[in-house]
Amino acid sequence: MQIIARIVTAGGILLLTGGCSPAEDTYLARSAETTRAGDVAWARVFPVGEDPPMVNGEEVHPAVTGLALGPDGDIWIAGTFAGSMDLGAGTISAEQRKAAFVARLDPSGRTRWSTPIHSVKSMSEGVAVDQAGNVFVSGVLDTNDEGHFLEKLAPGGTVLWRRPLPFQTDDAVVSVDVITPDGAGGAVIVGWFDGHLRVGGMELIRGVSSFAVGLGAEGEARWTQKFGQSSDDGPVRAVTGSEGSVIVVEDNAQGSRAPLTKLDRSGGVMWRKLFRRWSPPASERGDVDAYTIAVDADDNVLFAGAGPADLGNDPVMNPFGGPWIVKLTPQGELIWRKDRDASLLGADAAGDVRLVSRTEHGFSAARLNVYGDPVWTRPFPNGGRPVGMVVERAGRMIVAGTFHGTIDLGGGAITSGERDAIFVAALAP
Repeated sequence: MQIIARIVTAGGILLLTGGCSPAEDTYLARSAETTRAGDVAWARVFPVGEDPPMVNGEEVHPAVTGLALGPDGDIWIAGTFAGSMDLGAGTISAEQRKAAFVARLDPSGRTRWSTPIHSVKSMSEGVAVDQAGNVFVSGVLDTNDEGHFLEKLAPGGTVLWRRPLPFQTDDAVVSVDVITPDGAGGAVIVGWFDGHLRVGGMELIRGVSSFAVGLGAEGEARWTQKFGQSSDDGPVRAVTGSEGSVIVVEDNAQGSRAPLTKLDRSGGVMWRKLFRRWSPPASERGDVDAYTIAVDADDNVLFAGAGPADLGNDPVMNPFGGPWIVKLTPQGELIWRKDRDASLLGADAAGDVRLVSRTEHGFSAARLNVYGDPVWTRPFPNGGRPVGMVVERAGRMIVAGTFHGTIDLGGGAITSGERDAIFVAALAP
């Protein structure tokens, strides 16, 4: 239930709540006259009750797995939960199992609708929204027919279809880690396999590798691509560029490198960069870690990671093991690098960068110009744990995640009770 009582506080913040208790959907908004760059323009907090439900002997807390912007500026969020929860459009139930959810919010943060996806074991990271506002999500079912599935929802929340992913696995172990739109009405799934995998009749060479599959508007496999080169490489994030290109970053279990691969709209490898661990003396300088990627309006690639990475002819990035951000051309050539941390990345229509850096109990948000120089930084020391961030064309950041205990996004403390709670917030440009 959405509470509509208003309390106007000093500083122009509106707290729409009946008292900030864990059982209430809370909405915070700040008047435009008092909003500074980096301030929270509005925020939603969705509590889910006092006692964590038990599923298969384990406590299940709500989680955010995907965040996306639709073509009309609406906000799409996906995740998992158990028991019941209210995302602002009425209570949804998991029916005594773990479930997933998809919700659509308008640009001011008010919920248009939410819907559950029942009997889900896990969800892939991401939400794929096509140009018409249809949504693809992917995950693994927790049923007698356990398997990977793809579900397509209409803009109004109606389930158009749910289908198993077209895998013929034989002895293969398959993980579908990320889903992203393909720019042509379908989606691309990115994952990892070990064994002998065929997809829609197309065979991937037996082995251990990262892979990508292009799926059409009806879930049919259009193309497949195997691009990993080591059993230790696994995809951590993928984004869609112009004309349906897909950029995938992998993390290496041994910390020796962070591969970055760009595929064209048919799955062909356009280029592959290896951010290798600097050597020697690599053993004394730490591992190379991949964090996140994004693309800007000009198809430049933003990539964040950490460790003593070496691009070959370029100077070693942060040889003593700290975090860094690089900007690459659409062809993969280095434009600039900065020694700063970023857990999540994005860019506005003008090419300015937005980033979120997680801290111990919260996060810090920042804006960089097109050259990577800081414009502003805003800390939220008790701001929860953000797991998704998107940037509107005008530059407003939308951040979503979870928190446990207390969160303060600029309008006072809100508690989550005994369970984690979900938050969504918009930060002024």
